[in-house]
Amino acid sequence: MKKTKQKPKKPTIDRHPLIVISVILIILLAGFAVYWFLIRTANDQTAISDNPTASKITNSADSPSENTTPVENNSSDSRDPYNQTPAQYEGDDANTYNNLTGTINYSGVAGDELLIYTTIDQTVTGKCKLTLKNGDQTVTKENDIITNPSSSACDTFRVKTSELGSGTWSITINLQSSNKTGTITGEVKI
Repeated sequence: MKKTKQKPKKPTIDRHPLIVISVILIILLAGFAVYWFLIRTANDQTAISDNPTASKITNSADSPSENTTPVENNSSDSRDPYNQTPAQYEGDDANTYNNLTGTINYSGVAGDELLIYTTIDQTVTGKCKLTLKNGDQTVTKENDIITNPSSSACDTFRVKTSELGSGTWSITINLQSSNKTGTITGEVKI
């Protein structure tokens, strides 16, 4: 009889304990991460509720009032368990001003148009007249005032850049409602 050589058997490693240990480590790490996040969040909330801060309210430069009185947050809202409701604006009512006031929120070129977005502090209807000047070149446009719940805005001004040359343009927007007027100014580089 001829002897055949048999290949020696490789010892098999039982991988079951390795898998079990890996799963346990993953669960422990996940538990630690959740615990750390919850403790950190609770500490942040405690620090906020133990140290109430006052919010400083400042009116815009266009408003006639200089009210900078701190307003404490004394919320009793049951949906706000950490007493974090932001302080509400307690300055003068902009609708009582003699003139219209506002700001230019954005002025810039998008595609082939200069876009100008505004906010008017009062709730009014009327017209906005845009005047752009660069040296002796002047471009004018007129849009309606759009009323929002607590303010107004000029409908977006869109001026083709082909009407404008490059350089710095001064922006003047004259606001006209039935009984009040105002002016918003700024500049834009094209």
